[in-house]
Order: sequence, then structure tokens, then C-alpha cells
Amino acid sequence: MSFAELRQLVHGGSLADEELRYLKFLLADSHIDIIAKLPIELLLKIAEYLDLHHFVNCLAVSRQWRNKFLSPSIIGAITRDFHPSLTGLPQGYQVNPDACLNTVHKLGRARWRCFQSTFRTPFALEDETYFKLDPVLHGHHDAYAELASVDRGRSPCVDALQYANGIVAWLTRPWVLVLDNLWTRSRKLFKLPSSPGSISSSIAALGDKLVVCSIDRRLTAWDYTTNDRQEKKLPTAVLHAETKGNKIAVVLLNGDLLLWEFKGAMLTLVTDSLKEIYHVDDETRSSLKYIFRFFFHPTCDETLYLAFNYNIRLAESKQFVMKRVVFEFRGTNLVNTFELEAPLKYRKEPRHTLVSIKRLLPHRRDLIGFRRTSGNLGESDFEPFVEFDMHDRKFAIRENDELYRNELGWPGPDEHSDLDFLVTYDSSLYGRAIDLVVYSLQPGFDFRAGM
Repeated sequence: MSFAELRQLVHGGSLADEELRYLKFLLADSHIDIIAKLPIELLLKIAEYLDLHHFVNCLAVSRQWRNKFLSPSIIGAITRDFHPSLTGLPQGYQVNPDACLNTVHKLGRARWRCFQSTFRTPFALEDETYFKLDPVLHGHHDAYAELASVDRGRSPCVDALQYANGIVAWLTRPWVLVLDNLWTRSRKLFKLPSSPGSISSSIAALGDKLVVCSIDRRLTAWDYTTNDRQEKKLPTAVLHAETKGNKIAVVLLNGDLLLWEFKGAMLTLVTDSLKEIYHVDDETRSSLKYIFRFFFHPTCDETLYLAFNYNIRLAESKQFVMKRVVFEFRGTNLVNTFELEAPLKYRKEPRHTLVSIKRLLPHRRDLIGFRRTSGNLGESDFEPFVEFDMHDRKFAIRENDELYRNELGWPGPDEHSDLDFLVTYDSSLYGRAIDLVVYSLQPGFDFRAGM
């Protein structure tokens, strides 16, 4: 059989499962390097079934295999499949194989945690062993002296630590926001606005441009690239916030959903469809506010997702059913609704079945994960792990035998990660953060260099 006939046979889909298995046995006994001789179209079909680990193994088999799998059409399709937002090119554009291979290596290092260098430093405001005050923002004057009212040796609240794009943000009380840049080893200090009667402050969100803090009923945002600041007064306190570029999405304590353009207006998202489609009235929406989570689309600045979940009991069958819902907004308008419904195995009324919603670690594509907060993964078959693909806009369910935390990309309680660094911290017996611990995933990047 010629390769043209083989191509037609496979593409035509005329083979039954038994025939495909028989063909596999025949090829295995032929003692011919079939992969090296297959046309690119067939090899692409094979590569699309490979996991990242198996794809990388194929590159090491022989020079012929490597050249085949690194052909632009294959490596471009594979990297788009593994992580579309990292390729930077839509389908159909010319692909740089070297850049795509670099992306595959990045994903592999993050997935298998191939750390290149480790760094540890205490959370102490005046400790400049590694981070020096940013000369552009602070000049040559003593910024620490201006913050003399700060309890300088105090550790940040554990919940206050945030990380994004090489920036570690943490709070030291009273009212000082610290931004440590892992790339430049620089530190910026921002004094949070305070007033008599202020109760609490927290870092609501950290993105690629903005850091957002919540102080009672006020929302303060800094553009840490230009050091500009904006502030908005709110009707109630902030429950959740997410930021990307100049945009900030906010969930308020009263259940309102807001979208704020930095240095622009704060708008309310149109949520009438929630009432019409899901019969979510104002009272129900207010109770769901604690599990509302915003996620910006990784490549489309105008697209915003709102994810939430709830469980119901069907009146007819008395069967418990889980619902996972994602709303897609363009600007402030709701344009799409995606829903997954699956039966649950509860024998009686469940209690405390809160489900945590998080963005999965970056080696797992751009996925939103839904996981029951009580119990470890794989310990219970009551509620399966669910993920939503922000590119394909599809839900998927992971069964119990697939529930391995690192494979799923579910972030640990004390860790923040991208494809460059993994950031965590050590805590005292009283839950106070003591040391910042950072692991570099970049070859050649050494924290000790220049110290």
C-alpha cells in the first residue's frame, strides 16, 4: 500500500476499530520507521493525540523524528493546542518553529517543576538584601523614613500576598503596599489612603499593569508601570476583583457586578439575562455573590467571563444535580452562556458543598477549574472536577482516576505561578507569613547573580 492510499484510508474513516488494531500490528512488524516516512498530514493527526510528555519524547527518538515533529505545521498546531495564548499567532499565520519549541520547553518546565534557581528572603520592609528601592519612584530620598509610622518588622497577612508577571505584592501595616520586582530586583512602596474609622485593607487584584487594593468601601488602583493612582468610592465592600490591562472587574458585597476602566468610568454589567434564563432574582444573586469569579480572556481584551456554580435537587426524581455556569461578556453586555449539568451521587441533602473556582496553573492551557473545597482530590466521587476552556468555550469533566493535583494544574493554597516563577511563602505556627520563597523556571536566571 502506498502512502497516498494509506492517507486516503485513514482520512476516509472507513476502517473499523478491529481493522485499525490489525493495521497497527502489521506496521509494528514491518521493521520500518513509519513515522519518518509518513506524510506531514498524517503525522499531524498522530501528534494531536499526544500528551506534552509524549510529544517531547518523540523529539528525542531520532533526528528524522525531530525534524518531522518540528515542521512548522506540526509544532505550530501543537503549541496552539497546548497553550494558544503563548503562541501569539492565530491559525493560518507563519509559525516560527524555534519560538514554538521554546514554548513547549516552558510548559514542560512548569508542569514538571524543573526549577533552575531558588531564592528566599524574609518579609521585612527595610531588608534590601535583594530588593532595592526603585530610583524612578523614590529618587534618592529615604522612603522608609517617610513611612516611620509603619511597624517595620511586621509580616504581611497571608491572604494579602499576590503574584503576577514577575511582581510580588504584599501589605505591611498600617497601609503600605509593597511591590517587589523579581526581574529588576527593585521595590516600590505605595501608601494606601486611610481615614479615621478605616477597618481593613487588602490586595484585591494584581495584573500585568495594575495593582488594586480594597480599603473598606473604596477601591484604589495603581498603574505600577507609570506610578499613576486612581480611586473610586463604592456602595459596599469588595468581595472579588480581577484585572487585566486597564480593566478591573469587581464583585461587590451587595451582589453588584462592575467593570472599571482605569482613569475612566465604572459601569454596571448587564445581568438581566441571569434573571430571565436562570430565574436568579436579586436575593438569589446576592447569595451567589460569594462564588462569583471573574476571568479575563487571555487574548481578547474585550471578553470577560463570569463563572459560578450551584447544586439543585430535581423535584421529579429527587436526584441532586450540579450546575457549572460561565457567562461571557463583551464590554458590559452578556453575549453567551455556557452551562454544564451532571448528576451527583449524594444520598441525602449535602451540607457545606462550596466549590472553589480558580484559574488553573499556566501549563494547563487557559482553563477555569471548579473543585469542591472540602476533601482532597480523588477522595470523593460526589462532585467531579470540572474545567472550562476559555479558548474553545467548552466544559470538560475529569474522572476520579485523573484527579492528580499537578496534572490538573490546580494551584496549591499558598502558591502563585506563571511560566517564569513559582512564588510561595513559609508561615509561622500562627499563620503569619515569615519568608518569601521563589523558584525560577527560566534557564540561566540565577537569583544569586550580582548579590
